[in-house]
Amino acid sequence: MKRRAVVAGLLSLVLLALVPATEAAALEELMQRLARVKSSKVEFVEKRYTVFLDKPMVVRGTLEFRAPDTMIKHSRTPIEERFVARGKRLSIERVEQGERVRREATLDEFSFLAPLVQGLRATLAGDLQTLRKYYRIRFRGDVKRWELRLVPIVETEASDEEDPGFGNLVKEIRIQGRDDRIRSVEIFETTGDRSVMTIL
Repeated sequence: MKRRAVVAGLLSLVLLALVPATEAAALEELMQRLARVKSSKVEFVEKRYTVFLDKPMVVRGTLEFRAPDTMIKHSRTPIEERFVARGKRLSIERVEQGERVRREATLDEFSFLAPLVQGLRATLAGDLQTLRKYYRIRFRGDVKRWELRLVPIVETEASDEEDPGFGNLVKEIRIQGRDDRIRSVEIFETTGDRSVMTIL
C-alpha cells in the first residue's frame, strides 16, 4: 500500500509538471500560426463601459493588420476616427466640428498607450517576445479555441503622478480567439471602466 501511495504521489507530481509545459507548447504553436497571417482586415463592434454613463457607448469600424508592424483601427460611428500604429510611429485622425484633425507622435510620447498598442499588435503578429516584454501571460485552451490573459508588467519608474503609467491605467487584457483569428478583445481599466471589442 505504501509503495502504491508513493508511486501515485510521484505520478501526480509528474502530471503537474507537464501541465505548464503543455500550455507553453500550445502558446508557442499559437504564436507561430498567428505569425503566418501576413494581413487581415475585419469588421468590429466595440462596447465601452464607463462609470459616467448608464449605457455603453457602441463603436463600429474596421481593424486592419499588415505584417510586420502596422495596425489600423478605423472607427466609423459614433464619430469617425482613424488610429494608425506603424513601427514606433502613432497617428490619430478624427473629424472634429466638420474638420479633419490629425495628430502624430512616437509611441514613447504616448507612453500610456504604447504597451496597449504593442500588446494587440504583437498578438496579431504572433510576436511572443514583445508580448513577454510588456505582459505576464496566462494562456488557456488550445490552438483551436484559446484565451490570452495579459497583465501589464509595471515598472517602478512608471509611478509619476503626472504620468501614472500603463500599469496604473490597464488592469488586464483578455484576448479570445479560434485558430489563427482573434474573436474578441476585452480591456479592464483600474478605474472600473472596460471595453469589449467583438470581431464580426
